[in-house]
Amino acid sequence: MTLVAQIEGAFGVAPVPKEPLVEPVYLDPANQGDEGATECFSGKSWTSLDVDMLRYHSIALYMFTPEVHRYYLPAFMIASLEQPTKADVIPLNIVHHLSMYKEPYWWERVRALSPLQCAVVSDFVRAVTEEHTDQNMVNAALAGLSQAAQTPNKSLERTRAG
Repeated sequence: MTLVAQIEGAFGVAPVPKEPLVEPVYLDPANQGDEGATECFSGKSWTSLDVDMLRYHSIALYMFTPEVHRYYLPAFMIASLEQPTKADVIPLNIVHHLSMYKEPYWWERVRALSPLQCAVVSDFVRAVTEEHTDQNMVNAALAGLSQAAQTPNKSLERTRAG
């Protein structure tokens, strides 16, 4: 089974998240606003998003609530695998934010993943990182996913597909 098929199987089909999609701080235009993320993603299935739109709104992964992050993460991963040139910085951004799992903001997003999703995301991290990638960052991302797989977030169990 291909990694794309594993991602599709692990994340499955879940209801599209309802607004707010981003953390409250990003809804305040006086700060920076959500840079169009809510308008772009609202009401859309993760399976319907194209790589150009995902690349343009790649910063949204940093703004999403934990549940919304979990929901749209597979779209970003699949785009990175299927069209790496167009995806550009998306895969390294994913690895970077997963590597920051010790920070509470990022831990909430990592632990929103089911154990199966953590395993598939770990495979993704290994697939998209190369020798010149910071191995400390890669190892931290994998450590966070391993920890999350062992301590799933019970409050999110109802919203998980995997």
